[in-house]
Amino acid sequence: MADSKPAAEKEKGRFLRGKLSQLGTVAVLILTNVLKIDLGEHIQALRFCFAMTILFVVMVYENIRPRIKRKALRDKREAEEALEGWKKATSRSRKKSVVKKTHEEFQPHVIAMKSPEWGEDEVETKMTYTEYDAWMLNSKLQNLALQVAITVGMHYKLHYTTPLALQVVSQLLAIYQDHLVEIYIKHTEAEGESG
Repeated sequence: MADSKPAAEKEKGRFLRGKLSQLGTVAVLILTNVLKIDLGEHIQALRFCFAMTILFVVMVYENIRPRIKRKALRDKREAEEALEGWKKATSRSRKKSVVKKTHEEFQPHVIAMKSPEWGEDEVETKMTYTEYDAWMLNSKLQNLALQVAITVGMHYKLHYTTPLALQVVSQLLAIYQDHLVEIYIKHTEAEGESG
């Protein structure tokens, strides 16, 4: 019975995982309309909050990059040790193994859909978990750059202030529930299927 409560809490967390940033943006829209807040009066504060939020998100992601590299080196070292153990075990047997193995075969892999070049069709790509994490980190930073460009363009060209407030809330909530942040900063166990 004691194990069912944490599982139920995990399920609740999984349900809310992708919805927090959406709920946050809806809450900002409703609050600004209900409380009749004119975001144009607070334009300098909004610009400052937007800039600081984007700077914070970029700093968090760039803090994850060296952690991914350290984990990749640790995984490679463990795979090389496993390879050495395999070589010792096979060298003791009477049959000589004709199979050549590398340390990469002792690392866990994932199959991801990835396009080799921009604009090309996605193909299945086999990569280690840390290579996948580095690829996802770069993808998240590219998406952030695109979101910032669109938001800044809408603000300066069309004088919209709402996207600034929405981006502040949605970026903070998104970074809070990001998988890479959970794994490399909060140190929670990664979930998913092994390849």
